[in-house]
Amino acid sequence: MAADGDLMTNGIRALTGHPTFSYWTGDVTGVDPLNEAFTRIKEAENAGYIMSIGTDGGGDDSIFNHCGIAESHAYSLLSAFTMTDATNTEH
Repeated sequence: MAADGDLMTNGIRALTGHPTFSYWTGDVTGVDPLNEAFTRIKEAENAGYIMSIGTDGGGDDSIFNHCGIAESHAYSLLSAFTMTDATNTEH
Protein backbone atom coordinates (compact mmCIF):
# COMPACT_ATOMS: atom_id res chain seq x y z
CA MET A 1 0.00 0.00 0.00
CA ALA A 2 2.99 2.32 0.10
CA ALA A 3 2.32 3.48 -3.44
CA ASP A 4 -1.28 4.44 -2.54
CA GLY A 5 -0.03 6.37 0.49
CA ASP A 6 2.50 8.17 -1.69
CA LEU A 7 -0.29 9.14 -4.10
CA MET A 8 -2.38 10.57 -1.26
CA THR A 9 0.45 12.59 0.28
CA ASN A 10 1.68 13.77 -3.12
CA GLY A 11 -1.83 14.95 -3.98
CA ILE A 12 -2.17 16.94 -0.77
CA ARG A 13 1.34 18.37 -1.24
CA ALA A 14 0.51 19.40 -4.83
CA LEU A 15 -2.72 21.14 -3.77
CA THR A 16 -1.39 22.91 -0.69
CA GLY A 17 2.35 23.30 -1.22
CA HIS A 18 2.88 22.14 2.35
CA PRO A 19 5.00 19.23 3.60
CA THR A 20 3.17 15.96 4.21
CA PHE A 21 3.83 12.69 5.98
CA SER A 22 2.35 9.23 5.99
CA TYR A 23 1.34 7.36 9.10
CA TRP A 24 0.76 3.62 8.89
CA THR A 25 -1.50 2.10 11.54
CA GLY A 26 0.39 -1.18 11.10
CA ASP A 27 3.43 0.55 12.62
CA VAL A 28 1.65 1.14 15.94
CA THR A 29 3.09 -1.25 18.49
CA GLY A 30 1.66 0.04 21.78
CA VAL A 31 -0.50 -1.80 24.28
CA ASP A 32 -3.69 -0.71 22.48
CA PRO A 33 -2.79 0.01 18.83
CA LEU A 34 -6.29 1.01 17.70
CA ASN A 35 -6.66 3.49 20.55
CA GLU A 36 -3.16 4.84 19.89
CA ALA A 37 -3.97 5.31 16.19
CA PHE A 38 -7.22 7.10 17.08
CA THR A 39 -5.34 9.36 19.51
CA ARG A 40 -2.87 10.32 16.77
CA ILE A 41 -5.72 11.07 14.36
CA LYS A 42 -7.43 13.25 16.98
CA GLU A 43 -4.15 15.11 17.61
CA ALA A 44 -3.77 15.77 13.87
CA GLU A 45 -7.37 16.97 13.68
CA ASN A 46 -6.85 19.30 16.65
CA ALA A 47 -3.71 20.68 14.95
CA GLY A 48 -5.79 21.52 11.85
CA TYR A 49 -4.07 19.06 9.51
CA ILE A 50 -5.63 18.07 6.20
CA MET A 51 -6.03 14.31 6.41
CA SER A 52 -6.70 11.43 4.08
CA ILE A 53 -6.97 7.77 4.81
CA GLY A 54 -6.72 4.66 2.67
CA THR A 55 -7.78 1.07 3.02
CA ASP A 56 -5.77 -2.05 2.26
CA GLY A 57 -6.81 -4.35 -0.51
CA GLY A 58 -5.77 -6.03 -3.70
CA GLY A 59 -6.52 -3.12 -6.02
CA ASP A 60 -10.25 -3.77 -6.41
CA ASP A 61 -12.35 -1.04 -4.79
CA SER A 62 -15.56 -2.91 -5.64
CA ILE A 63 -14.93 -5.17 -2.61
CA PHE A 64 -16.35 -3.86 0.68
CA ASN A 65 -15.77 -4.78 4.31
CA HIS A 66 -18.59 -5.57 6.77
CA CYS A 67 -19.03 -1.81 7.46
CA GLY A 68 -19.44 -0.95 3.78
CA ILE A 69 -15.97 0.59 3.37
CA ALA A 70 -14.36 -0.11 -0.02
CA GLU A 71 -10.98 -1.84 -0.03
CA SER A 72 -8.06 -0.30 -1.96
CA HIS A 73 -9.62 3.14 -1.79
CA ALA A 74 -8.63 6.61 -0.57
CA TYR A 75 -10.91 8.82 1.50
CA SER A 76 -10.82 12.36 2.88
CA LEU A 77 -10.85 12.23 6.66
CA LEU A 78 -13.14 15.04 7.82
CA SER A 79 -13.41 14.35 11.53
CA ALA A 80 -12.60 11.82 14.22
CA PHE A 81 -15.13 11.14 16.94
CA THR A 82 -16.41 8.52 19.33
CA MET A 83 -19.98 7.30 19.33
CA THR A 84 -22.08 5.17 21.62
CA ASP A 85 -24.23 2.40 20.15
CA ALA A 86 -27.62 1.13 21.31
CA THR A 87 -25.96 -1.21 23.83
CA ASN A 88 -24.16 1.78 25.41
CA THR A 89 -20.79 0.62 24.02
CA GLU A 90 -18.43 3.41 22.98
CA HIS A 91 -16.67 3.04 19.62
